[in-house]
Amino acid sequence: DVMGPGGQPFHRRRQFGNMLLSKTPILTARNHLMPKMGTLEQFSLQRCALEGVIHSPKGKALRAMSVHLSHLSDADREPQIARLLDIHQRAYHEGPGWCGTRVSEAFTEGQEAAPMPREALIMGDFNFSWRSPLYDRIVGPLSDAFGRMPYRDGLIDSWVAAGHREDEGCTCHSGSVADGKRIDYCFVSSELSKHLSNAWIDEDSIGSDHQAIWIDMDI
Repeated sequence: DVMGPGGQPFHRRRQFGNMLLSKTPILTARNHLMPKMGTLEQFSLQRCALEGVIHSPKGKALRAMSVHLSHLSDADREPQIARLLDIHQRAYHEGPGWCGTRVSEAFTEGQEAAPMPREALIMGDFNFSWRSPLYDRIVGPLSDAFGRMPYRDGLIDSWVAAGHREDEGCTCHSGSVADGKRIDYCFVSSELSKHLSNAWIDEDSIGSDHQAIWIDMDI
């Protein structure tokens, strides 16, 4: 809740959603609605993935997605993961919101179409731990003999790429069934993972019942 004058909380619980902040320009943005389970009794909320193409400090176009998946169950999250991966894989093929060269200057106002990179960061509250089959869907299967087997064009868990174990770390202190687990992630394309130098969980952050994840990337 936002703290108001005099330190009294204003319970604006329905002012709730995804946010994408950047020190450098966000060139384009798209909001993707996730599949939603129409439950009879349990509270079910429309979820989304907010995607932006960001002009990085070194001039590289970077695609980032802010995600918050369902809190209900893996059964509800499974179609959301399928949709999320489909959006990611189709992004470059589809291009930005507008593209092409035969476009009236009255529409472009002298500007070029924004880029749509293949590589991306997909980050947020996924509401599942590394033990979930949905984690495997994102980062590849786990082999007893060879460990985690990521796909060539897949996504990497930045926490693990920075040297941590999958089973260590905690991002949730909500008192829910996810308490004490790492359910917040920053997944990066395999190509971007080469630029990753560090990842850590901010244990002192108090703005949420989840702890913030930080990563360092030289891009």
